[in-house]
Amino acid sequence: IMGMLYRSVISSSRGEGLGNFRLSYRRALTGLALTLGVTAGLVGTAPEVRALEAVQLTYGELESEPISLQDLEEFAFSGIPSEDIQLVLDILRIDEELAQDLLNREIPIDFQSIREASDTLIGGIFWRVVGSAISLTDTTGQAWEYLQTALLDAAADDRITMLEVLQNLDVGLMIIDTQRL
Repeated sequence: IMGMLYRSVISSSRGEGLGNFRLSYRRALTGLALTLGVTAGLVGTAPEVRALEAVQLTYGELESEPISLQDLEEFAFSGIPSEDIQLVLDILRIDEELAQDLLNREIPIDFQSIREASDTLIGGIFWRVVGSAISLTDTTGQAWEYLQTALLDAAADDRITMLEVLQNLDVGLMIIDTQRL
């Protein structure tokens, strides 16, 4: 699944390998949402003060153990997964290097375009669909609102990483229903 998502989100400008990346606007939004949902359990770093404590993946009635943000940070930095992360990588058959690359890769993004697209009817529907597969604890609003804010905050410098998006989530636990996603 991860390899398919990775290839569908990032396309080479010349169709070769993983050279010079070019993201189409639609593919970037769709791919970012899918990648966020599927890899969120595998990624994350946080600033000095953080609200996101852990990420948990579910598939119907099956649940993974919540993966602490500290474990995610260490994996993102060192590439050495904790036991919980290794279990998820093994079950999903995801290569450690690919997972680390996905969470650390900087994706150029036009902040103004993303903000404007988010404010359209289609953008609102997109965020609600993505948010419907994610539950957040310690929140009073809708999951999609927190995800949208986290992405826009991360994109303020016209680039994002998965780590930055998670870093900007102001929640205790993020639960991702991978079956629904």
